[in-house]
Amino acid sequence: GHSIGGAISTEMAAGHPHLKVSVCNSRSFCKLSSVVVLLAPSFIGVPAASRKGRALRVLARVCMALSGWELDTGRNWGHVQGFKWVEFNRADHIIPHEISLHAKLVEEEKEQGRSESELRARVLPLINLNGMDNHNRMWLDTEMVQHLNLVAEAAALDGTGSSVEPSRRQREKLLYEMLTRACQ
Repeated sequence: GHSIGGAISTEMAAGHPHLKVSVCNSRSFCKLSSVVVLLAPSFIGVPAASRKGRALRVLARVCMALSGWELDTGRNWGHVQGFKWVEFNRADHIIPHEISLHAKLVEEEKEQGRSESELRARVLPLINLNGMDNHNRMWLDTEMVQHLNLVAEAAALDGTGSSVEPSRRQREKLLYEMLTRACQ
Protein backbone atom coordinates (compact mmCIF):
# COMPACT_ATOMS: atom_id res chain seq x y z
CA GLY A 1 0.00 0.00 0.00
CA HIS A 2 1.03 3.59 -0.67
CA SER A 3 0.90 6.34 1.99
CA ILE A 4 -2.27 5.87 4.08
CA GLY A 5 -2.88 2.68 2.07
CA GLY A 6 0.43 1.37 3.40
CA ALA A 7 -0.73 2.00 6.95
CA ILE A 8 -4.08 0.33 6.32
CA SER A 9 -2.56 -2.73 4.61
CA THR A 10 -0.07 -3.08 7.48
CA GLU A 11 -2.87 -2.85 10.06
CA MET A 12 -4.98 -5.41 8.19
CA ALA A 13 -2.05 -7.85 7.89
CA ALA A 14 -1.12 -7.36 11.56
CA GLY A 15 -4.73 -8.04 12.55
CA HIS A 16 -4.51 -11.50 10.99
CA PRO A 17 -1.30 -13.00 12.42
CA HIS A 18 -2.48 -16.50 11.47
CA LEU A 19 -2.05 -15.51 7.79
CA LYS A 20 1.27 -14.88 6.07
CA VAL A 21 0.22 -11.74 4.21
CA SER A 22 2.86 -10.00 2.08
CA VAL A 23 3.00 -6.21 2.58
CA CYS A 24 4.70 -3.44 0.62
CA ASN A 25 4.65 -0.23 2.64
CA SER A 26 5.50 2.57 0.21
CA ARG A 27 6.16 6.11 1.44
CA SER A 28 4.05 5.76 4.56
CA PHE A 29 4.13 7.08 8.09
CA CYS A 30 4.86 5.59 11.48
CA LYS A 31 1.75 7.15 13.08
CA LEU A 32 -1.19 8.89 11.42
CA SER A 33 -1.43 11.44 14.24
CA SER A 34 2.12 12.62 13.49
CA VAL A 35 1.15 13.44 9.89
CA VAL A 36 -2.10 15.18 10.88
CA VAL A 37 -0.32 17.31 13.50
CA LEU A 38 2.52 18.18 11.12
CA LEU A 39 0.27 19.11 8.19
CA ALA A 40 -2.63 20.75 10.11
CA PRO A 41 -1.53 24.35 9.39
CA SER A 42 -1.17 23.65 5.67
CA PHE A 43 -4.77 22.36 5.50
CA ILE A 44 -5.98 25.96 5.80
CA GLY A 45 -2.95 27.77 4.41
CA VAL A 46 -1.43 28.99 7.68
CA PRO A 47 2.38 29.14 8.02
CA ALA A 48 3.49 26.29 10.29
CA ALA A 49 5.86 28.48 12.35
CA SER A 50 3.23 31.16 13.04
CA ARG A 51 1.29 31.41 16.28
CA LYS A 52 -1.85 30.19 14.49
CA GLY A 53 0.13 27.32 12.97
CA ARG A 54 1.36 26.18 16.38
CA ALA A 55 -2.17 26.49 17.81
CA LEU A 56 -3.55 24.41 14.93
CA ARG A 57 -1.00 21.71 15.65
CA VAL A 58 -2.06 21.58 19.31
CA LEU A 59 -5.71 21.45 18.24
CA ALA A 60 -4.94 18.65 15.76
CA ARG A 61 -3.13 16.66 18.46
CA VAL A 62 -6.12 17.04 20.83
CA CYS A 63 -8.62 16.11 18.10
CA MET A 64 -6.65 13.01 17.15
CA ALA A 65 -6.40 11.94 20.80
CA LEU A 66 -10.12 12.50 21.41
CA SER A 67 -11.17 10.74 18.21
CA GLY A 68 -9.31 7.58 19.18
CA TRP A 69 -8.54 7.07 15.51
CA GLU A 70 -4.90 6.16 15.08
CA LEU A 71 -2.97 4.09 12.60
CA ASP A 72 0.20 2.97 14.37
CA THR A 73 2.12 1.47 11.47
CA GLY A 74 5.34 1.23 13.49
CA ARG A 75 3.70 -1.01 16.09
CA ASN A 76 1.73 -3.03 13.52
CA TRP A 77 4.81 -3.68 11.35
CA GLY A 78 6.25 -6.05 13.93
CA HIS A 79 3.05 -8.14 13.90
CA VAL A 80 2.99 -8.75 10.15
CA GLN A 81 3.92 -12.41 9.62
CA GLY A 82 4.45 -12.48 5.86
CA PHE A 83 7.08 -11.12 3.48
CA LYS A 84 7.28 -7.35 3.89
CA TRP A 85 9.30 -4.39 2.67
CA VAL A 86 9.43 -0.61 2.98
CA GLU A 87 9.86 1.93 0.20
CA PHE A 88 10.82 5.46 1.22
CA ASN A 89 12.03 8.76 -0.15
CA ARG A 90 13.98 11.22 2.00
CA ALA A 91 12.60 14.15 -0.06
CA ASP A 92 8.94 13.23 0.53
CA HIS A 93 7.02 16.46 1.24
CA ILE A 94 3.86 14.74 2.53
CA ILE A 95 5.51 12.17 4.82
CA PRO A 96 8.81 13.74 5.91
CA HIS A 97 11.43 11.12 6.65
CA GLU A 98 11.49 11.80 10.40
CA ILE A 99 7.86 10.59 10.75
CA SER A 100 8.12 7.75 8.20
CA LEU A 101 7.94 4.04 8.94
CA HIS A 102 11.47 3.72 7.56
CA ALA A 103 12.80 6.19 10.16
CA LYS A 104 11.09 4.19 12.93
CA LEU A 105 12.65 0.93 11.71
CA VAL A 106 16.11 2.56 11.56
CA GLU A 107 15.61 3.91 15.10
CA GLU A 108 14.68 0.44 16.39
CA GLU A 109 17.74 -1.09 14.72
CA LYS A 110 20.02 1.54 16.29
CA GLU A 111 18.53 0.75 19.71
CA GLN A 112 19.61 -2.85 19.11
CA GLY A 113 23.15 -1.79 18.18
CA ARG A 114 22.83 -2.11 14.39
CA SER A 115 23.52 0.61 11.84
CA GLU A 116 21.17 1.66 9.03
CA SER A 117 23.28 -0.34 6.56
CA GLU A 118 22.67 -3.44 8.70
CA LEU A 119 18.90 -2.92 8.69
CA ARG A 120 17.16 -6.27 8.86
CA ALA A 121 14.04 -5.00 7.13
CA ARG A 122 13.85 -5.16 3.35
CA VAL A 123 14.15 -1.58 2.11
CA LEU A 124 13.83 0.05 -1.30
CA PRO A 125 15.16 3.63 -1.12
CA LEU A 126 13.64 5.76 -3.85
CA ILE A 127 15.76 8.37 -5.62
CA ASN A 128 15.14 12.02 -4.73
CA LEU A 129 14.09 13.96 -7.83
CA ASN A 130 14.47 17.73 -7.52
CA GLY A 131 11.38 19.67 -8.49
CA MET A 132 9.20 16.56 -8.39
CA ASP A 133 6.45 15.37 -6.07
CA ASN A 134 8.52 12.60 -4.49
CA HIS A 135 5.51 11.32 -2.53
CA ASN A 136 3.21 10.55 -5.45
CA ARG A 137 5.58 10.07 -8.37
CA MET A 138 5.82 6.81 -10.30
CA TRP A 139 8.84 4.57 -9.91
CA LEU A 140 11.85 5.14 -12.11
CA ASP A 141 12.68 2.15 -14.36
CA THR A 142 15.38 0.92 -11.98
CA GLU A 143 13.04 1.29 -8.99
CA MET A 144 10.30 -0.57 -10.87
CA VAL A 145 12.63 -3.51 -11.51
CA GLN A 146 13.63 -3.59 -7.82
CA HIS A 147 9.97 -3.35 -6.76
CA LEU A 148 8.95 -6.16 -9.12
CA ASN A 149 11.82 -8.32 -7.84
CA LEU A 150 10.46 -7.91 -4.31
CA VAL A 151 6.94 -8.72 -5.53
CA ALA A 152 8.28 -11.85 -7.27
CA GLU A 153 10.13 -12.85 -4.11
CA ALA A 154 6.93 -12.41 -2.09
CA ALA A 155 4.95 -14.44 -4.64
CA ALA A 156 7.56 -17.22 -4.64
CA LEU A 157 7.03 -17.59 -0.90
CA ASP A 158 3.29 -18.22 -1.23
CA GLY A 159 3.76 -21.99 -1.36
CA THR A 160 3.32 -22.42 -5.11
CA GLY A 161 6.94 -23.47 -5.48
CA SER A 162 7.63 -20.91 -8.19
CA SER A 163 11.21 -19.78 -8.52
CA VAL A 164 12.17 -16.13 -8.41
CA GLU A 165 15.01 -16.27 -10.97
CA PRO A 166 13.08 -17.30 -14.13
CA SER A 167 10.37 -14.72 -13.49
CA ARG A 168 13.02 -12.07 -12.78
CA ARG A 169 14.76 -12.79 -16.09
CA GLN A 170 11.43 -12.70 -17.92
CA ARG A 171 10.52 -9.33 -16.33
CA GLU A 172 13.91 -7.85 -17.15
CA LYS A 173 13.58 -9.05 -20.76
CA LEU A 174 10.10 -7.53 -21.03
CA LEU A 175 11.26 -4.25 -19.50
CA TYR A 176 14.25 -4.15 -21.86
CA GLU A 177 11.95 -4.72 -24.86
CA MET A 178 9.56 -1.99 -23.69
CA LEU A 179 12.41 0.48 -23.20
CA THR A 180 13.90 -0.41 -26.59
CA ARG A 181 10.55 0.22 -28.32
CA ALA A 182 10.05 3.48 -26.40
CA CYS A 183 13.47 4.77 -27.49
CA GLN A 184 12.92 4.04 -31.20
